[in-house]
Amino acid sequence: MKPTIKDVAERAKVSPSTVSRVLTGVGYVSAATKEKVLKAVDELGYNPNGVARSLKRAKTQTIGVIVPDISNPYFVRVVRSIENCVSKSDYNLLLCSTDDNASKEETFLRILRERRIDGLIFAPSRLELGSALKPFLDANIPVVLVDRTITDVEVDTVVEEGEQSSYRLVQSLIEMGHERIAIVNSKPYISTSIERQRGYERAMLDAGIPIRPQYIQHGRFDQETGYLCGKRLFTLKDDRPTAIFATNNSILYGLMLAARELLIRIPEDISLVSFGDLEYSELIFPRVTAILQHPDRVGTTAAEVLLARLNHTHVEEVQKTRRIVLPTDFRCGTSVRNLRD
Repeated sequence: MKPTIKDVAERAKVSPSTVSRVLTGVGYVSAATKEKVLKAVDELGYNPNGVARSLKRAKTQTIGVIVPDISNPYFVRVVRSIENCVSKSDYNLLLCSTDDNASKEETFLRILRERRIDGLIFAPSRLELGSALKPFLDANIPVVLVDRTITDVEVDTVVEEGEQSSYRLVQSLIEMGHERIAIVNSKPYISTSIERQRGYERAMLDAGIPIRPQYIQHGRFDQETGYLCGKRLFTLKDDRPTAIFATNNSILYGLMLAARELLIRIPEDISLVSFGDLEYSELIFPRVTAILQHPDRVGTTAAEVLLARLNHTHVEEVQKTRRIVLPTDFRCGTSVRNLRD
């Protein structure tokens, strides 16, 4: 039997009229009472059809944006592009940065629900987040995933090509005579990590090169991971790799710091390639061979998809969910030593 507004009121120990005010956003309700009501709604799974209609009547002109690391120049540009696009339609942003922490992520999702955002653009930290997104989808609040995907619910997604780009990058190392190739990657349950490692492994296997377990390093998409994994790889006594694939720009920066600390020269002693470029890379020598991403295009596309959803209020007008895969570019730098010479 479906829960009723009376059940929610009893669970939250408030009157049904208070529950109605919370759900419609009409009338004053204290923050503490609102939290109790929303908690009861979540616990009971209460979702009347009228909630979605009331939310549309009380638009907040606010879009929630959740990214894993706002200090990463890639996501800075994604967010800036989103803001530039949605501001033309008089929307404001509520920005959250999760540090790829699942607990933070769930907290931010709850807060954004309470703030009655009109839409959500989200770079998730896990492959399965359907239950966390269900309250948004049930309330007809459009969700667009950016940079990363999930597997347990279908929503609009805007990503850049990952597996084949990584394959091409590792293949370029193999063509230069490298076989002892390591990869420094993030957690194995983030879609971008999975795609980039899949490209690495496929390139190695297609070339008949065995994959050594000690060459596969996992951490986070951050500088510390690059630094610590770099020191670990650089100090291997036997079979030190001749090349390392950094799966994002922050990891690359950490690898370069570790190399400098240990007086390891690039590319003379170690070759480096990266998925993503360093900020101001034109000022850094050697210039790293890299897959060039286009965060401005990613952010703008995600914002346009969300705005298209917001402008179609009738269910019959809404198209099926879209998965948009944007191309990357390959740049040959001077960070790889040719072992065939």
